[in-house]
Amino acid sequence: MNRIVLILMGLVMGVAHHACADPVWAWSSEYSRFHIVLSENAHPAEQKAAEWFQRHWKTTTGHRLDISDKPRPRHINVWIGMTDNPYADPATAPKNDGVIMRTVSRANRMNQVGDPEDRNLILYGGSPRGSVYAVWEFFKQQMGMRWLALDAFRVPLPPETLPTINFRHEPPFWYRDISYRAYVSTPWKASQGRVNGFWSRLDEEYGGHISYVGGFEGAGHTFHLFVSPDIYFEGHPEYFAEIDGVRRADGQLCLTNPDVLQITIENAREQLRNRKPYERILSISQMDFFWFDSWCTCHTCAALDAREGSHSGTIIHFVNAVAQALEDEFSDVYVDTFAYQYSRTPPKHVRPRDNVIVRLCDFEADFSRPLTDRRSKQNRAFVHDLKKWARITEHLFVWDYTQNWYSHQGPHPNIHVLQPNISLFARLGVEGVLEQASWESPHSDYEYLKGYILEHALWDPKSNGNDLYNEFIALYYGEAAPYIDEYQQLIRERTRHVQLHLNNRMTWMDYETVEKAQAIFHEAFKHTTDPVTLERLNYAYLPVQYAALVCPPRVFRSADTYTFVRPPSQTFDEYWDMLMQYGVTRLEDWPIELFRERLNGKTPPRHEVQPIEKLVSNHLEIWVVPGMGGKIVRGRSLTKSQDWLTGYIDPLSQRGIIEDRIVLEEDWLTPIDQPYSILEQTEMSLTMETTLSNGLRILKHITLDSDQPRMSIKMTYTNTTAETMSLRAQLHPQWSLPSHNANPALWTQAETTWTKQKRAVQPMHVSANTTGRWAIRSAGHTLLNTVSATDNLILEFRAASDGTGIAMNINLNRPSLAPGDSASVTCTYTWTKKSPARLPANMD
Repeated sequence: MNRIVLILMGLVMGVAHHACADPVWAWSSEYSRFHIVLSENAHPAEQKAAEWFQRHWKTTTGHRLDISDKPRPRHINVWIGMTDNPYADPATAPKNDGVIMRTVSRANRMNQVGDPEDRNLILYGGSPRGSVYAVWEFFKQQMGMRWLALDAFRVPLPPETLPTINFRHEPPFWYRDISYRAYVSTPWKASQGRVNGFWSRLDEEYGGHISYVGGFEGAGHTFHLFVSPDIYFEGHPEYFAEIDGVRRADGQLCLTNPDVLQITIENAREQLRNRKPYERILSISQMDFFWFDSWCTCHTCAALDAREGSHSGTIIHFVNAVAQALEDEFSDVYVDTFAYQYSRTPPKHVRPRDNVIVRLCDFEADFSRPLTDRRSKQNRAFVHDLKKWARITEHLFVWDYTQNWYSHQGPHPNIHVLQPNISLFARLGVEGVLEQASWESPHSDYEYLKGYILEHALWDPKSNGNDLYNEFIALYYGEAAPYIDEYQQLIRERTRHVQLHLNNRMTWMDYETVEKAQAIFHEAFKHTTDPVTLERLNYAYLPVQYAALVCPPRVFRSADTYTFVRPPSQTFDEYWDMLMQYGVTRLEDWPIELFRERLNGKTPPRHEVQPIEKLVSNHLEIWVVPGMGGKIVRGRSLTKSQDWLTGYIDPLSQRGIIEDRIVLEEDWLTPIDQPYSILEQTEMSLTMETTLSNGLRILKHITLDSDQPRMSIKMTYTNTTAETMSLRAQLHPQWSLPSHNANPALWTQAETTWTKQKRAVQPMHVSANTTGRWAIRSAGHTLLNTVSATDNLILEFRAASDGTGIAMNINLNRPSLAPGDSASVTCTYTWTKKSPARLPANMD
């Protein structure tokens, strides 16, 4: 598409203007007499700044200016850059790429103009980058220009006058990064957005950028880059994490092993001696193994973490030692590490060294509300950790997320939290922020709108997020702006009481919400006539089209069936062809082909009926829906008239159900959606199977005990392909509690002794071919779970934040499942009134 320049004039969008109280410094009749002064020794970035001033002046005023290395008599001279600039003082230059913008004149009397040769406009920055930023700032503030997208700029009529200017700005963050595609792929956009981090990739002509040693591979999750399991594991398994008593190549490093430290230091020195000019940060950071407890639990590591009260303890001790070893030779380098997931909690005693950066990640946050919203348990916890890190860390960065990592094309209503969160980071002394987004593929959810707010907030956290939002949609969407705003308000209101996690499946975007969104866009298309705006509406409609295709349906339940009705949508093929036409290549971090795999290339039916299979004993009634991934949606004690699984009320809510989860090509545990086929069924048993797209066959066998309230589930996973595959599976029971005040307690058994645990309990480990037992005690009833498997298991306890449920997750992980091999896990659930302390030692 050709570049579109928006020429906006008159009172509707406004001509660039200035308050009447500002003394007039120059009149529009003098715009042809401006002249650009640039030193012949100017830095390439100062040369680029002069070029941009020349270009924008021509765009806004119609006059092309000359550039020379000396001021011209009878001209208004524009001095760009600090090099050989008599009006620039390096001693008082602003920090963090800050800018200076001021006018110098001997005739600054109100509304009077003196001799033109006495007037000078001074534009420079505290760094070569800053001089380019000063030019962008001038045309934004004084000439009213706005850069909305790669192909859309606002260029108002030039102002009648320019006022006297005395402007200085130092951004609070010395590292600013946005990984939306526009900022990654287009240097002028990254410069205009005043970002300077790794993803901006600015070269010398824009003043360079601040990068991580090693580029993309070195920007994070680098433990194995320094101590590679491919090189060391076979001969030195002790270099790697001990998990369940076994050293594992797919875990983190053993950070208390002195050889690991020495190898890391040697490899770090080698990397630093061969680094590129802008590589100032060396990341030594944990691997991204978040689907299991991957840290080292050897005696020495466990003891150090216990003393520090966090798994960040071993990390900070280790990184401090590396930083100390490097600081004499590489005094300009920072050593960076993560505070991420298992390492997010700050250590009690050790403090990061002055040449260490800690990057805190808000992975677990609720993105439907600002971090400061204390109604969110997740956000309260994150801010608590943020404040503690800020107190002990000289250089604190934040890794923030802007999109939904389940699908970048889906709706993610977080626009209202972007600026408030950045403002919080600035107030707490954070020095660097990465706003992670879709860096390669176009048309993620409102990418230009979110980028516009982010770039302004990173540069000036005091910017008004609502004003930026309103300005953008008015300028970019024009006559369709009211409809865009109506849609944004709809989805924001819909998620007001929803926890919007980073990897959410957007089940909140239900039939009714999709229907309302479709109606809004129907009106928008009907009342929009401008072809450019219509094209932008097509892109803005993409999240709604995604939701219409996959959203939760309306549910109608009869005695033996569920009927699901979905809103009108494109077919899968129509939606897919549209994505290809738009150039979409990524679903999230994974290629867009993953979306085809999720839906098996088929359109979810607009109307479908799913049978409910009921198993009944003298004690229990169980409802299973094979066509919905084999979910168990109801578990009822007939003798106590109590439901422990209440998902039958809303089988799509992921609450009060037992579902099967699996990791396929991506690193997320995803519920199995495809149907199971029934192989065998009796009054008290059901055997089902399904085969996933990767060739993994799952056999699920459910049985009830005729003599007591007991249910058994056996899952068998078989590799039916000719290639070895990894297996990461989870049985996910989300048990319902009788009331919000049920006050559930978790009990665990070690050997023959039962112990009542705290709510925040660490995951349990059950070795292969052994038996593990744990139980929930609530409202005078106990649910006992006995598990055994062919492989090691990890048992995770998760209590719902609203007190309505408890998850007792059983995780099976086999890194290598050979062709034809199987792995299995058996879970038995028994209901009893007895306290776990009074249960027989070997009771199932």
